[in-house]
Amino acid sequence: MRPTGVAMLRISLLLILVFASALASTAQSGGSPPVNINSTNTITAPTVNATFVSGMVIIDDGTVLPGQVSIESVCNGRTHIETVTDSKGRFTFQIKSPRQPAVVSEDSSDTSQRSSDAAGLLNRRVNADPIGDYLRNCRLRGYLSGFRSNIVDLSTTGSAAGMTDVGSLVLHRLAQVEGSTVSVTTAQAPPDAKKEFENGRNSEKDEKWEAAEKHFARAVQEYPQFALAWYELGRMQMRKKDSEAARKSFHQALSADAKFVSPYHQLAELAARENNWKEVVDATGTLLKLDPVNFPEDWWLNAVGNYSLNSFDVAEASARHGLDLDKEREYPRLEYILGLSLAQKHDYSGALEHIHNYLRLAPLDPDAENVRKQANTIARLAQNTQK
Repeated sequence: MRPTGVAMLRISLLLILVFASALASTAQSGGSPPVNINSTNTITAPTVNATFVSGMVIIDDGTVLPGQVSIESVCNGRTHIETVTDSKGRFTFQIKSPRQPAVVSEDSSDTSQRSSDAAGLLNRRVNADPIGDYLRNCRLRGYLSGFRSNIVDLSTTGSAAGMTDVGSLVLHRLAQVEGSTVSVTTAQAPPDAKKEFENGRNSEKDEKWEAAEKHFARAVQEYPQFALAWYELGRMQMRKKDSEAARKSFHQALSADAKFVSPYHQLAELAARENNWKEVVDATGTLLKLDPVNFPEDWWLNAVGNYSLNSFDVAEASARHGLDLDKEREYPRLEYILGLSLAQKHDYSGALEHIHNYLRLAPLDPDAENVRKQANTIARLAQNTQK
């Protein structure tokens, strides 16, 4: 008699939804949803301090950078664009702690907060050294279409007098990819639109979300083709859970620049929150065609979408592709979805291997106990097949 583990595995979709709402996701790393250390959900007497992270981006063959490079942090399986380089490849961005005690929202892992900046981590921790905590949990990389960056572990970089110099991020040429996280429309924006956009970015850094939204809205009024401003406006709308407005903004960004990859990821996250798995697959599929080499977190989302549509072979292939790219194992959730996909195909030994890999890489995941129960159930199914 063939064992039936489908019912048990369907329960796992609840865990997938938790992960989908905690992207960052990607990556961010441990790769698990944030651990709420403070059971009272309140931070008291936070340390107010700040530090600047600076560095330089170069190409390994010594050639001149062909354009601006996005500087991305990867923390706990989530990716966030911190800044972009200047024309000479230099960059600087600021990490700040909250100015006052904060209450942690129960849905602080909402997809609208994909940011992995210091404030996001501080709102989930009670560590007396918040900046040091950020540096211990984040890595830095560059992103430019057609290149792959080395990764700098911020925990190994020194911080003195509020300044951390990470040295050089080195880009290596890859096979041609079409997509980019830096929209070509930014350089074409008129001065007034650029000024509103920069004001919006500054308001973001100061956590003045309403002001940031207004500035980005004015930027797209001044220049309707301003794809990056549409994208940032959408992110602000996601923060206040206005999914309909955010979706429209992301589509406006893509209308202005169809090769700007970031809106596709946000559309996939919105769709995952609504259990619209076909849209998840479509959005991530387009993104991964534009850039199949720099977004392991979107291979994970694509795998989740296909798993939820019962396309287990495709889910397995996407998870394996993501793991091939994720050399540093910053996205352990790829191991988990691969394990679930193999279990649906009755490859229980393979499923256990990858689920155990996930538990090893993300031991502090708040759902680790549920995942262990799943692993035990799969182990029993494996035993039944041998009888």
